[in-house]
Amino acid sequence: MELYDQKLIEMFGGIAKEKQLFFCHYCLQNDLDCRIEGEGKVYFGNETDHPMQVLGAYSNASKNWSWEWAKAESSLPEYLSEQSKQIKAYGEKHGFGIFTTEQFPIEKDDLHYIGLAALGISDSSGYCLADYPAGTMCITVNASDINKKFPNDHESIFTVFPGLVSEYEFNHREAFVNYLLKKHYKVDKKKSEVIGTKGKHKVKALFDDSDRLAELQ
Repeated sequence: MELYDQKLIEMFGGIAKEKQLFFCHYCLQNDLDCRIEGEGKVYFGNETDHPMQVLGAYSNASKNWSWEWAKAESSLPEYLSEQSKQIKAYGEKHGFGIFTTEQFPIEKDDLHYIGLAALGISDSSGYCLADYPAGTMCITVNASDINKKFPNDHESIFTVFPGLVSEYEFNHREAFVNYLLKKHYKVDKKKSEVIGTKGKHKVKALFDDSDRLAELQ
């Protein structure tokens, strides 16, 4: 199984990264307290709480990632694995082995790729990496108040997409079109350029013969 599948980045990378950046900014403004015992919620500050889901965990000992859906015995309540099961079903339907393989070796930094891919598929508000003595869990949060505050603004395009390009290998043109569509832009595609418009806003991306981003204006 190949861990990295560029199709996932092309499909969801742009909008997932924009949402995650906003989510991280929100977390920095509030004290994040991840409480799994009891109700299984993430708390921001002293009062606001949001439901969470556990995707899986990275083991410090084996250097492996294990999906929560694959654990026959778990100390966590079963309802916290519902989203991981949905992601497995998505993988089975669309042929993404990363979501259907119970356990596989990864680098710890790969947790961000797993979180980003899951965020795009699940449409959650964001993901968190929660360290514990044996390793690191990857959890997602879905909060209506955070979703309502998500600006989905025009200017984010000019920082989010170049950032994505610097982190992963993928077809830039395909990913940019999908990113604009998920931001509800009208898209005009030509051989070497893609133009997106929404209301008074307009963005143009120029691409080389290999569909790599050459200019964003």
